[in-house]
Amino acid sequence: TEIYTLSLHDALPIWRALEEPPGDPVRVDLLTELGVAEAAAGLPEAADRFAQAMAATDEPLRRALLALERGRCLDSQGHHEQAANAYDAGLAELAAEPDNPEELELRDQLEADFVATATVVPSLQAQALVRSVDLLGRAATGPLTQGQRLRLAQTALYEAFRGERSDRLVELAERAWDGGRLLEHGTPQGIGWRLVSHVFFLAGALERAAEIANASLEDARRRGWPFALATAAYMRALPLLWQAQVDDALSELDVAREARRLGWRQFARASAAHHALALLEKGLLDEAEGMLLEDVPVGGPQNLGESPTGDWGELGQSPAAASNNLEDAMRLYSLARVRLAQGRARDALDAALATGSVVEGTVEFFGYCPWRATAAEAALALGDRQVAEELAWTAAARADRTQALTERLRTQRVLGLCQSPKEGLATLKAAAQLAEGAPPRLETIRLLVDLGGGLRRANQRVAAREPLQRAADMAWAGGAVALHERARTELAATGARPRRVMLLSGPDSLTPSERRIAELAAVGHSNREIAQTLF
Repeated sequence: TEIYTLSLHDALPIWRALEEPPGDPVRVDLLTELGVAEAAAGLPEAADRFAQAMAATDEPLRRALLALERGRCLDSQGHHEQAANAYDAGLAELAAEPDNPEELELRDQLEADFVATATVVPSLQAQALVRSVDLLGRAATGPLTQGQRLRLAQTALYEAFRGERSDRLVELAERAWDGGRLLEHGTPQGIGWRLVSHVFFLAGALERAAEIANASLEDARRRGWPFALATAAYMRALPLLWQAQVDDALSELDVAREARRLGWRQFARASAAHHALALLEKGLLDEAEGMLLEDVPVGGPQNLGESPTGDWGELGQSPAAASNNLEDAMRLYSLARVRLAQGRARDALDAALATGSVVEGTVEFFGYCPWRATAAEAALALGDRQVAEELAWTAAARADRTQALTERLRTQRVLGLCQSPKEGLATLKAAAQLAEGAPPRLETIRLLVDLGGGLRRANQRVAAREPLQRAADMAWAGGAVALHERARTELAATGARPRRVMLLSGPDSLTPSERRIAELAAVGHSNREIAQTLF
């Protein structure tokens, strides 16, 4: 159901042709082609082109197809409620139970896109849940059409939000991905691959999430679609960050940040939130806070967090006044992490608890904002061990329900910190066993640092050195500067001599953006292709 594949360069003669003006049948074609080209370039005019084309034709199937494209365009600009209305307008053009396979395919896509988009619109969330009930049943025999793949992908995300086990989520996501057919029969601007990448991420299958995002990124690069490339870069950054590949994640987030300045709106606030988290891992606290306060002009609160003057921007007197939007919740969660790193434990606790109110008023499980663990750490810093341990136990129980490795490592680590020294050390050791043989994770490094610190405080200094040295090496390899420094400080406190860190030279001396340029050049990309990738 993709209409055309055009670049903005192709739009130049179409603009000229529309000035003639053409007759209605030709005008519909021209408006459609122009809308596709403008959408690929991220121009807001695209949605109006599709609306004009709909008004110029009375063919129901074509009007429904144009509504689908209009909805996707609006969704990519962050206008989620308008996008959902566009999908509904397209559905109104079609029969409830189409006999025509093409019409059935189109109806499935409109319905799947509506549910995915309506999930992030507070006033439509209840309707989205009702309309998603039959998703599994419709795709029970395996994805045979693109619409069924989309429905299965949406169901997988819905199950992730309900706290389904990670192995089940991976199974659903693989069926929806269908060996790459989900992207092959769609485009990098479509919603399907994003849903699948989200599900893999939430299930803890970070490597698979990055692979899916990378496939879309390469597709967007081939097509020359800059905003689709920005979305894919952001989606790829998420698993990279949690894999402790901080420098690589920052490289992708720099692409998304530049795209925000040029008008990219699809995940603008969420991108800023994760960029702040990545900067924290580099030890850049002021830069992280500044990233959250950057102007990201998408509807809703623009300054999530306390300004330098102490006011809460458009949120009123406290963070609890945040809009119940999941992207805003991500920024509020990142603010909690920033405040905790700054030693402002009370502010961190308030922001973390406010994040929980926003998130769980929307979905039951939202792995992008593990607020309970952060709230527990903040409460512990305030000396309220009882509250901290209660939060940690609840977080650990929820992680045991989903079996997502990253969450289990995070919650067991925080629980170990909240318990008595003897109990806590046993919990940290058990968590370290859980991490053995698993792929590298940022939470593994944090766990090893805290385990080493616990062993040192228990006067087991020799035993503390091995996990601390491992943590230092893993952190250094991925650019997690803050954790590397923590590990080296703990190592020194054990009486060991931390390995000397060589002065940065060669590849290690490059900034994330410089490194990205070098890597693209090394695999044969031209200057033009590199410039396009980096905007």
